[in-house]
Amino acid sequence: MDLKKGQSTRILDAVALLEPVDLCFGHRRNLGFIGEKGETSEGTLLTSQVLEGVDELAWLVSPPDAPACGVLGRQSIWGYKQAASCLRLSVWSISHQQRVRKGSITYMTICRLCSWLSRFCVWPALFLIALLLSGAPLDAAETQSWQYLRDLSDKERRDIDPRTDTPRDAQLSYLPAEAYPFTAPYTAEEMGYRRMEFPHMPRWNCVQIEDFASLMPSGYLVNGKTIVLVHYEGPEGLQGHIRQKPGELYARWLSQDTAPPENMGNQMLMIHNRTDQQHPTKTNLFGYSPILRRVRRFPQPRRQDRFPNQPITYDDFLGRDAWEFNWRIIGTDVLYETVRFPTTRQAITLLNPDGSFSEKAASDFKLMGDDYPVYTPDGGVKTYVLEATAKTDWLPDYYAPRILYWVEQRSFYPLRTEQYGPDGELVAIETRLVKLFNPALEEQGYHNLITVWWNAQLDFLAYAVHDGQKIRTWSEADLQAFFTPDFMRREWFPEPMKTQATAHTPKEFFLRPHLSPEKFPEERNVVLPPDLTARIQAQNAAGHVVFETSSSAGTE
Repeated sequence: MDLKKGQSTRILDAVALLEPVDLCFGHRRNLGFIGEKGETSEGTLLTSQVLEGVDELAWLVSPPDAPACGVLGRQSIWGYKQAASCLRLSVWSISHQQRVRKGSITYMTICRLCSWLSRFCVWPALFLIALLLSGAPLDAAETQSWQYLRDLSDKERRDIDPRTDTPRDAQLSYLPAEAYPFTAPYTAEEMGYRRMEFPHMPRWNCVQIEDFASLMPSGYLVNGKTIVLVHYEGPEGLQGHIRQKPGELYARWLSQDTAPPENMGNQMLMIHNRTDQQHPTKTNLFGYSPILRRVRRFPQPRRQDRFPNQPITYDDFLGRDAWEFNWRIIGTDVLYETVRFPTTRQAITLLNPDGSFSEKAASDFKLMGDDYPVYTPDGGVKTYVLEATAKTDWLPDYYAPRILYWVEQRSFYPLRTEQYGPDGELVAIETRLVKLFNPALEEQGYHNLITVWWNAQLDFLAYAVHDGQKIRTWSEADLQAFFTPDFMRREWFPEPMKTQATAHTPKEFFLRPHLSPEKFPEERNVVLPPDLTARIQAQNAAGHVVFETSSSAGTE
């Protein structure tokens, strides 16, 4: 890219630094500099100006999903000609949420010093930058959010039990002997069980409306809305699930479609059973269509089967049992953003439990909700990164034999999930924004407010918003009336609800998740085809999802 005097570049679009900084490489008359950035109001995009004569200024974005328009990531600014071969300056930016990721004071100091030195001579400035930045450890601890398990301090390991051979339950050897929900320090397996507390649907009795949509690889948008009634047998939460004998019922979910119009009145009843190797039936599935006016029982879907017009598999939706996997702790990470709002949609309207609606700005969303007590000073959430590998005697030929989870360190809520196929390539990513829906359950009362799924192999997106949730106590009469297959024939909605959380156009859809390939490179393979990489870069530059990248084609 050639830049002439006075031209703009998007290198620093919407970047929020700790203070205004001159990014200066060499003598101003020879190399120019990228100008000073001042304050910005919410929603304003800033561009850096080349204020002095410049023949050429090369820049690149790394990793592939590093953003423009203010999405969290790293952007590398390269100097001119010889300078490009000897130095790099990484500037960390923050998204629309306008939260500044603290760190890199060293870089800022260097920039100011070199700005002064460059008034006299180019090479002292270049030499100083190369000397201070070549080793990178100067501020690695400030800028790197993740660590391998081997690099953690004793204090950071305090709640981690490294054992893999732990006592087993006397009756069911695949369960830990220690009673759930366990106590610190936790083994990787125990963290995996705690993660199991949080499937797609809440683990308590409630009703909610789900606004969902999928964005197909062609860019075609499909919307839907469904009211969901949730009932659990015995104690709510994972306790009730584990206590049930294998083969016994532990939960029932009734969904009733309200949109699109052609699906109005379609219903599905899922009856979930506790499983093990002798009792593999996970769900009994019943459906009703007003067109057919009859209830049909469906065979249990295969775990890798996707819902119609969705990238989501049944295992993504129902959850995965911890005892079917081997568990390992990879390390820790601090997450700052999961679900990514586009620049074209900076607010969402949500249904309150009392039936009223309220609008919430994208910048007001926090990863674990407003009630979470232990955000880092710069707004991050500390997580453990777990590896789950499918047990071949439980899940032979499983479609995602290796899964990585980023689980919050207190509740073990999974904020990010990555699935890898038998060939080791990335299959899918799931990200969540969370809220404390059920305070009576304390840390087990968190649930996903917004979930985004992305099938990386198909470039297929979906989201779901759990709106207007109301905690319910179902009577015995309710159970006999609502949670049976015959009830669906009545076409009666026990809890009529509406939602206004819909993304009406592809440009309003949530962005593809961050890839962050620099994290845990020994453990993650996030290499993507060039055409998909180009679409991600185009998305990040545009601020909304893009499927066409050629100059002649429009964006979706």
